[in-house]
Amino acid sequence: TPHTMVAAFAGAGSQALAWLHGVGGSSRTILSAIDIYAPRSMRALLGFTPVRFTSRRVARLMAARAYDLAREYRDEGSTDPVFGLGLTATIATDRTKRGDHRAALAVKDGLGVVTYDLTIAKGERDRAGEESLVSLLFLQSTAEACGVFGTPPLPLVGEEALRTEFHPSELLAACAAGERPLVMVRPDGRIVTNAPDGGST
Repeated sequence: TPHTMVAAFAGAGSQALAWLHGVGGSSRTILSAIDIYAPRSMRALLGFTPVRFTSRRVARLMAARAYDLAREYRDEGSTDPVFGLGLTATIATDRTKRGDHRAALAVKDGLGVVTYDLTIAKGERDRAGEESLVSLLFLQSTAEACGVFGTPPLPLVGEEALRTEFHPSELLAACAAGERPLVMVRPDGRIVTNAPDGGST
């Protein structure tokens, strides 16, 4: 598809990047990928250090920053749609974790933000298995952001369930609420008003 993206991920997701880069021409989709581990690297991306890395809020903030970067890195004059992906996860490691193993992912584009939240059943997979599951979620959300649906379901077990939410952009929400009679979607995916001069974002 013509979509291009910037991805920022912390804690898991590197396998998805390897899968994508294993396909020739992946540079036409992936503008940049940021692998975050140290708190300083998260602060460099967001401008502050979150108290908890693995949350939907942090994933949304990462996606918003990635979206800004995608718009900045897009070829000059291009009208291709862009999106930013933010993923933060805590998965099995070399020590026992008291909290849940989970992943929070968000995708932001001109229409709004989609968030994905997955709690992983402890003990059902080793670290490689949990990394693979989170990376499959990365691929699924990327495919959906590109308008590619019908991907294979995630290999969930037991009571695992993927929760998704869509938060529309401010202008789209205003139109849905009847506060604006009309908004338009530009070729690059941005929502604009129907102003005579071509619209304000």
